Amino acid sequence: KMFIILVFFIKLIEIVWNALISMKLTYNRKGKRGIDMIEVKNLYKVYKDDVGKVIALNGVSFKLPSKGMVFIVSKSGCGKTTLLNIIGGLDNLSYGDVYINNRRLSEFRINELDNYRNTTIGFIFQDFCLIDKLSVINNIKMSMEFQNNKTKINYKQLLKDF
Repeated sequence: KMFIILVFFIKLIEIVWNALISMKLTYNRKGKRGIDMIEVKNLYKVYKDDVGKVIALNGVSFKLPSKGMVFIVSKSGCGKTTLLNIIGGLDNLSYGDVYINNRRLSEFRINELDNYRNTTIGFIFQDFCLIDKLSVINNIKMSMEFQNNKTKINYKQLLKDF
């Protein structure tokens, strides 16, 4: 039974992934074309090594609206992390374009890229990317400092609530 459920779930994930990468337009509730925050056009990422090359992304194109939540799920090794790293400005693409609010990501200056990663897009890394020598609270505080966030936060209460 578990195997059948797993196969069904994997197939469902594949359908969602294919629908995501084949989207042509995004629409708001009134059926009018919405504003696209992220647009990926004909994106390729090729890794080369001594043996040959690996195509991690092969002509991926889609648009994401400025509001809402998107989940990218699929089988292991299909390019999800590579795609997110490129959209997040953490990795370079081999070919194609990524637009953030109608501006090419490749045209961002370093400080604009830092600001984009710090305020516009959020990452939850598989390995948490925390600094081992710091406590959880100090890791959070450091992140807030990078954002120049002066908001007074009761971190201990935040952790208790979480």
